[in-house]
Amino acid sequence: MPIARRVIDAKAALGETPVWSAAENRLYWIDCIAGAIHSYDPVANEDALLPIEVEGYLGAISLRAEGGLLILAGKALWALDAGSTTPRRLTGVEEDMADNLVNDGKCDPAGRFWFGTMHAAETEANGALYRFYGVEVVKIDQGFICANGMGWSPDGKTFYLVDMMPGHVLAYDYDLGSGTARNRRMLFSIPGSEGMPDGLCVDREGGIWVAHWDGWRISRWSPEGRRLQTLEVSVQRPTCPVFGGPGLGTLYLASSAADLPTESLARGPHAGALFAIDAGVHGVPIAEFAG
Repeated sequence: MPIARRVIDAKAALGETPVWSAAENRLYWIDCIAGAIHSYDPVANEDALLPIEVEGYLGAISLRAEGGLLILAGKALWALDAGSTTPRRLTGVEEDMADNLVNDGKCDPAGRFWFGTMHAAETEANGALYRFYGVEVVKIDQGFICANGMGWSPDGKTFYLVDMMPGHVLAYDYDLGSGTARNRRMLFSIPGSEGMPDGLCVDREGGIWVAHWDGWRISRWSPEGRRLQTLEVSVQRPTCPVFGGPGLGTLYLASSAADLPTESLARGPHAGALFAIDAGVHGVPIAEFAG
């Protein structure tokens, strides 16, 4: 059974959306609540904060094909140019919905950025799924309390999305040429006794890796929705996995320390840490934003 080894005890309030830069041999990841962007060097085993200020709640980041980062924060999308410490505002996001927060995001294999939103109080299905490319934000689907982790099958023909509060992982037929997702269906559900599905990523064999918020575990599922593997981890709230390292052979996992009771911290004192797992499979590269 693979072991999730702690690499950085960051104690992040809400560690999320790790992205691997093969060009830099570096992992970027965020603390949503702190508004911080981390840069982790696995060779030196050193983690640093980027010297930038982010406006509002930080939802996700993506690498940009032209360098720098795409940042989803507050009620907007931002571009951070390579070498800059000042993000440029690109466009607004749900500016008329004060009760919503931006959430997870990721680029499709063609470099379009997909992201979700969520109801901040987690009681109303006000969240939606969006696609951003060029200057246009397009609503793709709606009716989510929290539209969360996402990924694509290795052939790009299926899009996966976490509908967090019911505990569902959804699948859509995906047209990579047009960037459209259709035929929404439930692929599998996470039992409430195992927490809620949060972030996800896909391996080269088509396996879907899901972090279980409040579940002390991650799991791997087949493209048909069959559970293949469950791996216990030493924190209550693992949040988002991603493959990185040489050949994308290491599964990195972020976690959260926010609002945990004393007994949870006693059992899992390294909540908010960054973990690495030798999962025995390799990942699929996540495209950089090309818009």
